[in-house]
Amino acid sequence: MGWLKKPLVLTVIIAIVVVAGGNWYIKQMTQEETVPIEEVKMRLESMYQGSVEQLTDADVEYQAEILRNGALYSATVDRKTGKVKTLELLKKAEPTVVVKSEPEKPIEKPANEPVEEPVTPNEKLPVIEKPASQPVSEKPIEKPRPQPVPAPIEKPKPQPQEKKQSVVLTEQQAIAIALGRLHAKVPVEVDDVDFVPTQQGGYYLVELDLDTDAELDEVVYQIHAISGKIMSESWDD
Repeated sequence: MGWLKKPLVLTVIIAIVVVAGGNWYIKQMTQEETVPIEEVKMRLESMYQGSVEQLTDADVEYQAEILRNGALYSATVDRKTGKVKTLELLKKAEPTVVVKSEPEKPIEKPANEPVEEPVTPNEKLPVIEKPASQPVSEKPIEKPRPQPVPAPIEKPKPQPQEKKQSVVLTEQQAIAIALGRLHAKVPVEVDDVDFVPTQQGGYYLVELDLDTDAELDEVVYQIHAISGKIMSESWDD
């Protein structure tokens, strides 16, 4: 054991112990500062009003897939702060088809038929006497008189049909559609509403701000000005 007394060997051993202890300490501090994965799941479901379908733990961030109103989103969450770094739309919601049921037709009842009363053998039927035939006197046959030709009837000319004017939504209706799509439980402020005219009727750009601690707290909806259909949805910080 005499080799342990050499200064160079002792210095190497001490350096190894210090490095190993430092790595262990840094690892413990990193684990304490990380937001638990269950808390991240609860935050995402509460913030976006959807269900977290998949949540994986990466090196410095969480990867999540969120299902909201039939649409699938991909989110990246910081492990230390728990804030959303990116949010992308993976799959749009499929439109629902409503099938109207045909009303039942009422059952037609047969009309009331007259009921014939039976005739008893004791009752005598009345006898109807025919009038005596009288001689028919011959009358001269009159020739038909010529009928006047009716004047031609003028048909009314068809009036040109007026073109139907397309009805454009108001700004308030566009804002109501955007708020209905967002369906957030946090306070929401309408930041800006712009109308962009196009040959297809134009569209509205409705910008909403969410009162939340998340980085992505601003959403812009592109709404068709005639049909009210949401054409696009984009999030920003």
